[in-house]
Amino acid sequence: MKCKYCGGEVGLEESVCPYCGKPNDQAVRHHREMASFRRRYAETEAAVVGKADHYARIVPRLLIILLLLITVVVTYAISENTYGYPEALRRSRAERNPQPIMETLEKCLEDRDYIAFSSWLTYHSIRCYNGPFEGYEDLQWTAEYYKDFVLAAECVFLHGELDEWEKENTGYELRRLCQNLERFLETEERALRNVETEEHRVALENMSSDVMEMMRVFFGLDGEELAEFLTFSEARKTAYLEGVMQDA
Repeated sequence: MKCKYCGGEVGLEESVCPYCGKPNDQAVRHHREMASFRRRYAETEAAVVGKADHYARIVPRLLIILLLLITVVVTYAISENTYGYPEALRRSRAERNPQPIMETLEKCLEDRDYIAFSSWLTYHSIRCYNGPFEGYEDLQWTAEYYKDFVLAAECVFLHGELDEWEKENTGYELRRLCQNLERFLETEERALRNVETEEHRVALENMSSDVMEMMRVFFGLDGEELAEFLTFSEARKTAYLEGVMQDA
């Protein structure tokens, strides 16, 4: 480029003209711009390096957390499948070869062991609403509520031998007993309408007979008292039994 004073050739890096010695204004501006550029470059480089160091510390931690989450999810999925697998296997075996299971179920009904009947169905995860065991559906639900009632009645009855702190829970146990009694009676009534074989009808009637006998034995209700008791609401049944136990 040319010096504006003498017209001599001057380089961009030369701060004065080599011919006339006058200041080279363009060189001064150039040096100022280069200094600014170097400063911005240094600031940008420092920011990039800082972010790189930051991510270099964060990324491994994030990867570790991600791996831990994946491990937890996989472990949970495996545990769920492991828990459900034996039940599914027993159900599959029962459905492929139902005859031995049916013989056992019928033997339980014949022996009036309805708790074993219900427990056997539960253990094998048998679905009675379809498949080879479809004829047991009503019996299954009735026996299930029968079992719940028996366990609740025994729990209430045993409170007579428990300490005072445990006796405070008797009200809750009585409510649970009355709830199970209501469910049993409703299910048994519905099952009697749908039952297909005489053997199963007898089993349903025997379950009902057992429940009524337990009410007589455990709570001392005679025929008339029991008949009246069965007409009460659930809340009134609970209050009535609480009174019976207090008077005992």
